[in-house]
Amino acid sequence: MPGYLASLPKSEPELRPERTGISASDPATTIERCKQTGWSYYQCDAVFPEQGRLWVGYECANATEALDRELLCHRLGAFVHRGVGAAPNRELGAGLLAHACETATVAKNHNCYAAAELLMFDEPERARSFVDIGCDGSDKAPMGCKTLKPALVAGIERTTFTVGSVTGLPDVAAGDTCHAWLWPADEGTCNARFACGDVVLYGDDGSVLPCSGGTAEERGVTRDDGDPAFAITPTTVKVRDDASGSMGAFELVATAA
Repeated sequence: MPGYLASLPKSEPELRPERTGISASDPATTIERCKQTGWSYYQCDAVFPEQGRLWVGYECANATEALDRELLCHRLGAFVHRGVGAAPNRELGAGLLAHACETATVAKNHNCYAAAELLMFDEPERARSFVDIGCDGSDKAPMGCKTLKPALVAGIERTTFTVGSVTGLPDVAAGDTCHAWLWPADEGTCNARFACGDVVLYGDDGSVLPCSGGTAEERGVTRDDGDPAFAITPTTVKVRDDASGSMGAFELVATAA
């Protein structure tokens, strides 16, 4: 990691003014607002993903305040792992997330907890070690610790589905294998994730939806609440979105394998 971090730009990058992702539903999501907020403002990573990858790398390398540097270096790892601004690189992203957790002093709880959230599907053992650090029982531990840590300790079941029909997703086809995870959040709600290979269709950046007895559903698409509509039962998954989502309009139906 030190070699990669040392390669990050030392001078402020020139950013293209036009959007490289989706159209913003909030007119305040501008390049300047994104720069001012370290690419954390609403939809910045979806509207200006390529610019965000450059800018967050620059700020990670050059922030003078410890808190800013630690949060931004974690965000860089998240962008690399999720594929914001370029193809996802799970190995490099995981390394950056681990480094941001292990070296943090001010934002240690946040960085380690957030690393656990991102790595819990690909590297559950590693995620458990991070959640132990992030959820250390101190008053700095994130609120989500009360549900995430028990879920990781118990192990989150993964269910395999096969795509039956799909439109609008060039990288997913009928017959492809997908996986779903569903685990408790607060009372009456769950977190969920649904992915077909490296294509995460739901729960890429957090999710909470009503659930009961292995069934969960939220009907709003991105223009309504910021993420796709999603419904899961023990035997089926349905996920769809409108044109304002990061993958455009699509619809997919899958059944348990």
